Amino acid sequence: MNDRDQYRRIEITAEAAIKLLDSYVLSSQTLINQVPLELNSISLTSTMYDSAQNLSRLTKLYNTEINIQVEGKCGLVMANKNALEAALTSLAYTFISANDFSTKKLVTFFAQKDHGVVKAGIYSSNSQISKKTLDSARKLYGMARQPASTISHNSGVGLYVADSLFYAMNSELQFSRHNKKSGLIANLLPSAQLSLL
Repeated sequence: MNDRDQYRRIEITAEAAIKLLDSYVLSSQTLINQVPLELNSISLTSTMYDSAQNLSRLTKLYNTEINIQVEGKCGLVMANKNALEAALTSLAYTFISANDFSTKKLVTFFAQKDHGVVKAGIYSSNSQISKKTLDSARKLYGMARQPASTISHNSGVGLYVADSLFYAMNSELQFSRHNKKSGLIANLLPSAQLSLL
């Protein structure tokens, strides 16, 4: 690898770290204030495309392909646009950075309308995550340097940020399997239901 490639790798990694730090600040401010984020009617698919676009340079660096899979008409959901985009981007970052550079990997942004809720999250073809891993990481947040070491070689901060942001939007990350892939999803309320409450 020549100097130009090394500088490019540093630049892309730093860019991803800054976005992750911005998302962490958003999640921390929400938790400190102990008030839920303001939820609006937003397009989930549009937000997923924006999140995937945020990661386009990083995916090339980690030899990863991003796929967006939407099952059924998800429509609009009740969420905070900035927080949802940050949560999805941070979650995808965790799976992308868990990949080595040698083999091509697939990370999927996933959405599905199911029994009155819309499921949204990330699946990966090579994920090591399980329900036990997620529960363990939650217990170790703030107490261990690498609370999610089995998911990613990094600190797992992307998982922490995503988990915090979904919590602030009255949702929760859950372990899930779909089409032989494992990942993390959260349930979001379709905006059409707001009028029924």
